[in-house]
Amino acid sequence: MIHYGKAPLSATTDRWYGFSVYISSDELKLEDKSHVLIFQLHATPDFTLKEPWRVPPVSLSLRDGGLRFWHTYDHAKVSPKNDNIRPNGKAHTVCKQQDLWDRWTDIVVHTKFSLEKKGVAQVWIDGKQILDIHGIDLGYNDVVGPYPSWGLYSYKGPESRVIYFDEISVGDENASYADVAPGRLDQTQHPLAK
Repeated sequence: MIHYGKAPLSATTDRWYGFSVYISSDELKLEDKSHVLIFQLHATPDFTLKEPWRVPPVSLSLRDGGLRFWHTYDHAKVSPKNDNIRPNGKAHTVCKQQDLWDRWTDIVVHTKFSLEKKGVAQVWIDGKQILDIHGIDLGYNDVVGPYPSWGLYSYKGPESRVIYFDEISVGDENASYADVAPGRLDQTQHPLAK
């Protein structure tokens, strides 16, 4: 996994993430019931309160034949090991896995964390907005904000798994799609599709 810096505030973190991903059908064989995270916004527990690690409040995963965007929240000051979190989670299939095989795919994710129904979750694939959710609770009641991770986070198995990432970019609350979408430097950026 590739990890990036933590946001200073958890409850109001507003970030843009752009990256390209290449998944070879020969190098990443998935079982039918596999759950493989390729991107996540991971939360940092409040260790002074003895809070345990929890599932990431935002993730993109290969699951059930699709690329799934998952988000959740918890208002509690201390989240007891996912008990409060999983029931709050919502999953959205943003594309079929077969649409990702053997080609570069450009992905942009925009999230705004909020525990006051002001959260935002948006996803673009190759310039086309697939998900646009506003007015949600998103994230945890933590002191330190979330941090992004890219890579393979999955079950153990005998086979090797390979995934490729390129053009990883992070933008703050002043950024936009154009600031983080892959291809901005070499003029190959997918324009926003309508």
